[in-house]
Amino acid sequence: ANALRPLFTICCKMIEVKMKRLQKFPAAIQPPTAEELLKNLPWLQNAEKQIEFIKYKAKLLYFDYGDIVVHQGEDPRGIHLIVSGLDHIIMLSFSPESFQVSSSSRPGKTMPVFTDYRSSGAIIGELNCLTQQIMEVTVTCETVAQTCYISIDDLFEAFDVFSEFPSLEYKIWLALAIRIAGWSYNSICSYLARAYVVDIEKNNRFDLYDGTVEDAFLIYGSCEDIQSQKSYDAPSYIAKTTHQVIEPLSNYFQKADAKYRNSII
Repeated sequence: ANALRPLFTICCKMIEVKMKRLQKFPAAIQPPTAEELLKNLPWLQNAEKQIEFIKYKAKLLYFDYGDIVVHQGEDPRGIHLIVSGLDHIIMLSFSPESFQVSSSSRPGKTMPVFTDYRSSGAIIGELNCLTQQIMEVTVTCETVAQTCYISIDDLFEAFDVFSEFPSLEYKIWLALAIRIAGWSYNSICSYLARAYVVDIEKNNRFDLYDGTVEDAFLIYGSCEDIQSQKSYDAPSYIAKTTHQVIEPLSNYFQKADAKYRNSII
């Protein structure tokens, strides 16, 4: 027992030192501010004028536990950037029809329900504001939450103010396209560094894989392979055997230029 006493003393001193260090640590790590989160949005990075405009227009909203941020079936009113707290998302399963209903339509049939959670830095309502389609999700606060809210009117005003290429609207579509493609964020950013979004009008034919394009993703709407008559509904990867498609609705494509792929390590 006497032989172990010095070792016991050393262990006690080490524990005491570590406890003193812990006392100096902050009780909690401060979450990022709304301004910091705005600056890190993919479609606002390095765009000081756009950031200042959004900061001027945006509002900080506070929600209590159980409050509903957005309702499924309602018209989009704006974008919510979650600053703090945890939100519970209940969504209908994806179907092409959910992207093709008119503003006066509402879901009329029972569909499978999926749930998810979002916390600080997540965005709610981007796609619905762009397409002006009804909300497919209901978002409920699981904790006290704070969001940075940009109304749809202010967002459209920003589109008018920042319309030069790459416009703010274009950058939001591109950020959504990268997210929908389904890879890890870093992998997508590397591979799609030279990607671009193409807006295809209704009933127009569009050429794909003409030797300059490596991959194409349909990120919104639907289309049909003219030769095989195979239909694609977003989000979807367009097969390389597809050379020309026709757009039954206005769609957005994301294309990765082939000449840049070989330069990626």
